[in-house]
Parts: sequence; structure tokens; C-alpha cells
Amino acid sequence: LTRALPYKNLGNIKVKDVVIEEPEVELSQEEEKELELIVDSEDYQKIIDYYTDKNGKLSLDLMSKDFIKFLKSSSVVADMVAERKSEASIRNYVISHKFKDITGNQNLSSEQLKQIVDLLNESSNKSIYKDLNEEIRKLLNTEKRK
Repeated sequence: LTRALPYKNLGNIKVKDVVIEEPEVELSQEEEKELELIVDSEDYQKIIDYYTDKNGKLSLDLMSKDFIKFLKSSSVVADMVAERKSEASIRNYVISHKFKDITGNQNLSSEQLKQIVDLLNESSNKSIYKDLNEEIRKLLNTEKRK
């Protein structure tokens, strides 16, 4: 059927190996050191290991479910909701408590936690806050109706 078509006479196709290089991003020495401290730290690795699924990939679904489970079971969060604290303060409490619990390092600063969250967000196409924020809003709206 293809005998009369012009591409039949072209012969075998030759494919060249193409290497795609990612452009290098220039970081200042300070930014590079901070990034190394977080990425190479045992704390960050513990968090990654804790939320790695059976296939060896970081699972934000596991992370979201864990955050939501803690959100619903914590008496401190219940008190924060009753006091009408902001969504951001409740979210920060949940994430900092879970990460400190996983790593065993109670001295993690808010800046270190922010950098860890930023790295986790960069490693996926979905924000780790999305599902957690929805649940916090539901809790706040339920409390508002009471």
C-alpha cells in the first residue's frame, strides 16, 4: 500500500543521540550553602523517607493525609479553631509539629521549616498546602456556624 508514496524511497531513518542539558541557575554562595544545609540534612532526609510510598517516590497524598489526620485529632488545633486563629497559623502549627515529630528535632526554626516546605513544593507539581488548607477552611466554617 505504501509502495507508491514518496517516503518509501527515503530508506532507513537515522536518529542522532540528543543530549538535553538543563540550564545552570546562578545562586549566590549564601543561597547555595543554605540549600546544601537543608537538602543534605538528616532532618530533610527523614521527612522524605517518612513520606515515600511503596514505589520509592515522594507521595504528597500520604503527606496530606497525615497532616489532615493530625489536624482532626489534635486538641491544640481544636482550641485554635475555637479561638478563630488564622488559617495560616493553624497550617504552620500542623506542619511544624509533624515535621518536628518526624525528625525528632524540636529546634527546627520557622525559616528551616519554610525552606523544607519550599523544597517539597518544588519537587512536585502540587502544593503540599492544598488539601490541608481545604480541611482547615472546613473546620473554621463549621466552627463559625456554631
